[in-house]
Amino acid sequence: MDTNIFLTLVIVLVSTIIVAVGVYVILVLRDVRANLEKLYRLLHHLESMAETVDKKVVSPTSNLLGIASAVKEGLGMLAALKARKKDKE
Repeated sequence: MDTNIFLTLVIVLVSTIIVAVGVYVILVLRDVRANLEKLYRLLHHLESMAETVDKKVVSPTSNLLGIASAVKEGLGMLAALKARKKDKE
């Protein structure tokens, strides 16, 4: 009878440990999921901030550079026309 009681006690103890480890794994996975959701929200927020910066800073700057380039080209054409006019005279 001693071995039967010992084996029963070992089985109960091992089963309890396995259940405790399972509960701990579930809690850890839940925590990992919550942290991943926070990370996703943070990355989404950073992406929207980058889009805002692109719309507010980069696009107008590129538009201004385009306008400046067009004005420079126009002035160059006017200078070329004036030079041609002088050559004809």
